Amino acid sequence: MYTTDNYSGYSIVVLWFFASYFSFLAIMMYIFSGRKSFERNEVFVPGHILAASTSSTSLCYFLMALDIGRVDEAYAIQVAPGIIQAPGTLLFRNVDPPIFWIRHVGWAVSTSIAIYLLAILAGSRRRPGRLTPLPSSGLVRGAGANPARGVPGLEVICAVGLNLAVQILGLCATLAPRGELSKWMYWVAGGAIMAGTLQRVIGQQGPFGRAALRNGRLSEFNTLARFMALTWSAYPIVWAVSDGSHTVDSDAREVLYGLCDFVAKTGFAVLLWAHLAGRRRQPSPPAAVA
Repeated sequence: MYTTDNYSGYSIVVLWFFASYFSFLAIMMYIFSGRKSFERNEVFVPGHILAASTSSTSLCYFLMALDIGRVDEAYAIQVAPGIIQAPGTLLFRNVDPPIFWIRHVGWAVSTSIAIYLLAILAGSRRRPGRLTPLPSSGLVRGAGANPARGVPGLEVICAVGLNLAVQILGLCATLAPRGELSKWMYWVAGGAIMAGTLQRVIGQQGPFGRAALRNGRLSEFNTLARFMALTWSAYPIVWAVSDGSHTVDSDAREVLYGLCDFVAKTGFAVLLWAHLAGRRRQPSPPAAVA
């Protein structure tokens, strides 16, 4: 396991730490999303979706810690002596430094779910003491929901599709040989698409922002959307100094990616949960004076 010279046991400890942390976070989400107080506010299903996203992140870290989901390269052919009746056996080894394709799969899953959950927030309105989700996809419907007030389903699908394109380009950039121009071309193309996707998702004039404005959720939407844009923008920077230019070694890469996931996923969960659970209720209007 990990035969490369620049991938030490320190990186394994980092991977196990974040795998354990995200497992604990997912368990807490499952527990709290099942509480009756949360069900009354109709965040039971969104809470479980968020917990499932966190579970997928935890699974990715566990697999990486177990040396599963990495990219190998063929370096030799083993041929038995004597008369050969069949072709030789290819011998594989870790790419140096190790590259995990499973990491990009995890990002694709978690970021797509984040976009969908942001659509739930933008398409929800609050009645006195009750939150009514209005997601256009129909996966979560509140009492008295009016889908026309939510984010159009086609817009959500388009945003998720663009996000998946970003993740595919990111994987292509990571797999491209070191020093190749194509490596940075993939990175630039992915960054451009990500910027367009974020503008479409978090912009007040976009379909998500307009839905939030119609439902009186613009303040909460802006808080979560800006946090998403800030944290997502950190990943291309970390990639540029690690998998791109190899300015930092693999140990530092795992720490930086882990910190990005820690801040992005924990912060997103806390903010979304606070808004959907109705913890930021508007003050009641003052009583009329006779």
